[in-house]
Amino acid sequence: TKFFGQEIPSIDGDPRAGSNIGIIKDPLTNPQLVAGTRPIPDGFATDLALSSDSKFLYASYPNLSGAGGKVYVFDVEEFVKTLTNPGQFQVDNKGRGVGLPLFNSATARNATIADFAAIPIDNINPAVSIAADFQILTDANNQYTYGVPPGSKRAPVSATNARGLAATPLDWLDLTGPGEDTKDLTPTFEWKFDIPNSQIREVNLFVSTFPEGEGLLPWDIVVNLPDTETPGIKDLNLAQQRELLKKWNSNIGVFDDNPNRILTANWTAERGWVWNGGQSNISGKTSFTLDPSRTLTSGQTYHWAVEARSADGRLNTEFGEFKTSSVTDNSPFRSLTILTHGFVPQLSPETSPPEFFEMADNIANAGGDGLILSYHKPTGLWVPVDRFGQVMPDFPEGANPADPTNYLQQLVVYLRNNYSNKPLVLVNDWARNNESSVPDSGFTEGAADALYASLVQLDMALGGSIGQRNSQGNVVRLYSSKGNLIRNEGKLFGSPMHFIGFSRGTVVNSEIAQRLLTAFPFAGGSDESNRDFQVTTIDPHDFDQESLSLVGIGGFRNFYEPKVQTWEGITFADNYYQTTANPNGLGSFTPNGRNIPNLLPPENTSNQPGLQFPKDENGNLLGVPDVVEFLGTRFGQTGRVDSRAGFTRQTDAIPIIGGGLGATHGRVLNWYSGSANLGLTDSQPSNAVDWLKDPVYRRRSDGGYEVLFDRTFYDTNPNRVNPWYTPDHTAANFVQGSAEAPWEGIGTGWFYSINGGGERLRPRSVE
Repeated sequence: TKFFGQEIPSIDGDPRAGSNIGIIKDPLTNPQLVAGTRPIPDGFATDLALSSDSKFLYASYPNLSGAGGKVYVFDVEEFVKTLTNPGQFQVDNKGRGVGLPLFNSATARNATIADFAAIPIDNINPAVSIAADFQILTDANNQYTYGVPPGSKRAPVSATNARGLAATPLDWLDLTGPGEDTKDLTPTFEWKFDIPNSQIREVNLFVSTFPEGEGLLPWDIVVNLPDTETPGIKDLNLAQQRELLKKWNSNIGVFDDNPNRILTANWTAERGWVWNGGQSNISGKTSFTLDPSRTLTSGQTYHWAVEARSADGRLNTEFGEFKTSSVTDNSPFRSLTILTHGFVPQLSPETSPPEFFEMADNIANAGGDGLILSYHKPTGLWVPVDRFGQVMPDFPEGANPADPTNYLQQLVVYLRNNYSNKPLVLVNDWARNNESSVPDSGFTEGAADALYASLVQLDMALGGSIGQRNSQGNVVRLYSSKGNLIRNEGKLFGSPMHFIGFSRGTVVNSEIAQRLLTAFPFAGGSDESNRDFQVTTIDPHDFDQESLSLVGIGGFRNFYEPKVQTWEGITFADNYYQTTANPNGLGSFTPNGRNIPNLLPPENTSNQPGLQFPKDENGNLLGVPDVVEFLGTRFGQTGRVDSRAGFTRQTDAIPIIGGGLGATHGRVLNWYSGSANLGLTDSQPSNAVDWLKDPVYRRRSDGGYEVLFDRTFYDTNPNRVNPWYTPDHTAANFVQGSAEAPWEGIGTGWFYSINGGGERLRPRSVE
């Protein structure tokens, strides 16, 4: 038998014999006995109970020799404090800590992790004992006397029957607001206490897109570092690896895997509310109103928790969940979103990629029970589908696109009866017959012509018209007195419009917008003063990139596209792009994006015909987007130091010689998808195979996903944690990557859409 590592011939009759409590680390995943308390002579531990606030551990020790016994109480926080930092405590040569009667300061040294194998934890740190101060009082020639030290106020609690121990929960905290659903994007969080407010010593408030256990609370351990061969990292244990990514949260005094959750606020009577960088809020201890800099994105689910501590040390924690809903208006449809995919490889299925249907589903749901319509190329009509591209089961079974007149009538009835004032999301499909993959001119323009015509057809079916009509519905005049064709927007074009295009799809959308705004200059609303026409470009690719050539067989270096432009009539434009591929290399499958309207060499030279973009009187190019997010670039390029995680190098979905299948290019789409669905942790389709999955970077601890980062990510460079998301609207004065900013995806990207709720906080270009 061993007693903390020391051999004992027999425990029979040994005064040191008795039960103790073992402390197990990671009991559910990788259980390890890491420490133990002192054995209690003539005591046999039968019950353990954790207090309702998880602060105190109660242990019953009935006497082995007869009736009665004692209840011992330990401080759980002191357990953790001791195990995580033993060096702050001292022990002597016999393993006795400071404060014990026989402590010998002449032989004192700092404790180490190894000491837990031989020394009881309550010897190393006597403060572990709340009501458990029972120890060796004398030690003469190995003759021990046990008892409670004279004058101790931490003696065990005597009990007539120290069995059947149980902790009764005491719930004195209740959450009361904002409820399960709110239209307020800066809501007031409210709660109440069932004990006098004067007895409340401290309150912590946490708000996050993550639930408990995944980042809502500062003590949620969510780091999951993969195996790595990176020098200096592979020899570290898991705890040491985690320290690379954790950050000290000064608000509440703990290391935090997710310090940039939406809100971490702390209230004490001495200083009131303190949150994110020392700013104060004047609201009382039972409420907190979210600051405008942290305006939430609409249509999302959020998690929150309140932790309160009473004056006598009791701790209570309550958890809540709520969803932000869109504010409805009088538009025929809440919004009309047009999604257009980019290049689809010829070996892929000839349909819109599944991630576009998932994005469409996110947008439709976030805007409030909306509908997806998929383009049916053989007829040019639109078909109601679900997130998997399958026809909606409640759509009339006999509706046949081959009979356009009858089909349009049934579609209009279906839309009016089920989706008035709700979002519509149209998924443009131009992948059939490999149209999106042909590297030649005319294909994007052709797709734009067809898709534009189909939009006009649907709008006409929903009440749009050409010319002035009389009471009988007959056209009596086609042109106005000024010679302009008379056009009347229907319910489709009379709703707020948002074009979202990716890669080559940005060209298609740009061409549709040009045609639509020329023919229907008031599209996006009921009139000129009440309209919203937004165009979002995601890694626009409309230029010559030499590195996309395939040696010996030409390649895809130039699609001879018309250039993406921010046309007159667009009310808000936002652009997101990266430049991680070397454009002058060979064998790359990672297209770069570009800034708009700036062209790239050689197309920006003065001798290029047809590329002379208009400029203002100061020589500045017109058509500058209102928001430009540069996500990152390769080593040695301007902007590299500010590049965001995952956008510092070309990464390959499938490794091949010289490059890969454009994973970094696709990650820009993932970035935007992650701002439209804040619960998304992996932005590839749910049915994607593992090698296609690509995590969304929201938490500091997500640095564990090595696929996002350079090998140099794991060094001491603070830029290794450059986040994906920082709110950049007009009420948020954060610098990209600010330590005080929330990183979980609110206040940027899709936030600026009508459905995202941030249209009133949009920045505007200087143009």
